[in-house]
Amino acid sequence: MGERFVAPIIRRFAMHHPKGRFRCNSGQAVIDACVSGLDICPLPHFYVLPYLDHGMVTLILEKFQPENETIWAVYPPVAEVLQRLGVGQHSLYAWKRQLGKQVSGDAGKDAEIRQLKRELARVTEERDILKKATAYFARDAK
Repeated sequence: MGERFVAPIIRRFAMHHPKGRFRCNSGQAVIDACVSGLDICPLPHFYVLPYLDHGMVTLILEKFQPENETIWAVYPPVAEVLQRLGVGQHSLYAWKRQLGKQVSGDAGKDAEIRQLKRELARVTEERDILKKATAYFARDAK
């Protein structure tokens, strides 16, 4: 399900001729503007469904809904991000080394847990054998 064109439910009728282009990078701001009567807004279904369910907007132009589009995430180079954040490259590598040490500590714990599980399985098997042997010899003693 892609974008849906919705319009506010307005009890008054007026001709509106929008001028210029409205640009916004917040879907919530666009749906809020639409609900308050700004104009028609094309938004993804996850923004408009609650408003449609509560009767605050109405779906329009159903025949002209755009096709679903693939979304691409493009990440900037690490150096550019570091520059924007004001963080040096050496700090990043120091944090990575520190995190690596923490993770490797967890790997040691995981190995210990696996070893303890093997030992538990062995001891459980020995206990079961002893139970069976005890039952066998108790039966012969009677």
